[in-house]
Amino acid sequence: MSPKAPAGFTLAELLMAMALFGLMMAAMAGIQAMASRTQAQQVSDTLVEGAATLAREAVGRALAGASCVSTPSAGAASDKLTAWENVDPENGSSPLVPGEDRAFSHLCMDGGSSLHLYSGGYPMPLIACGAEVSGVEHVLVAGGANLAVSARFYRPPDSANVVLVDYTVETAGAAPIGRPARVTHRAQFTLQHAK
Repeated sequence: MSPKAPAGFTLAELLMAMALFGLMMAAMAGIQAMASRTQAQQVSDTLVEGAATLAREAVGRALAGASCVSTPSAGAASDKLTAWENVDPENGSSPLVPGEDRAFSHLCMDGGSSLHLYSGGYPMPLIACGAEVSGVEHVLVAGGANLAVSARFYRPPDSANVVLVDYTVETAGAAPIGRPARVTHRAQFTLQHAK
């Protein structure tokens, strides 16, 4: 009887198997990295779209019951919007319906990165955008550490009851993965309760 060769793999076979395994792992890592970048981009896009929707809805709520807009004036543009409920647009102070409360909604930009909404009763106190004001409801609508928001409000000179809003929402700073997300919209609102 002849002696049998020991069972097992040769060094060449082991090296070839390890090389193939390494190539497969490198391909899997590349696929995983691409999937992570795609997911991060989708999360960023969703965050920006959500903030843009919040901004549009906040403007819509501010103007929903408005009888007049004091800022910006007709024919002007501003980074602030002040709308009044139950306030006579002729003089900017008298109630349209005597005995009913007068109220304001004030949207403003703080340093160009966040959109804030203030609301309260007549008269409107002095508001430093981004700061809390006693007796006034304050909400950060959009913006913050990861998002930059810019909004511009415009009232055409021939349409006192129309407010145009141009707003942009984008990821703030350098995007660590993928491209920066950015949304730009223009919306038009018409005061329904104007005199």
